[in-house]
Amino acid sequence: MAINRTKAGTYAVDYYDSLRKQRRKTFDTRKEAEDFEIQVRAAVRRGEYITPSKETVKEIAKQWFERKKQGAYRGSSIRQWRNHVDN
Repeated sequence: MAINRTKAGTYAVDYYDSLRKQRRKTFDTRKEAEDFEIQVRAAVRRGEYITPSKETVKEIAKQWFERKKQGAYRGSSIRQWRNHVDN
């Protein structure tokens, strides 16, 4: 991770997320950038960092359900999960 001053006078934090994709977030003050850097480092280390995504919760839930449907689960469980995903 690195904190760099931009031409605009803000501070940018460059970091890699848990999927090893480079990210950048900018802040008005160096203190804000340092605080963010500490939080992200800790979250990535603990495996708790969630990469920002444009996918909706509904889309992710449908993908999850499709994977679950392939497993050996009771019909009542599948129906209940389907109900949760659809509603």
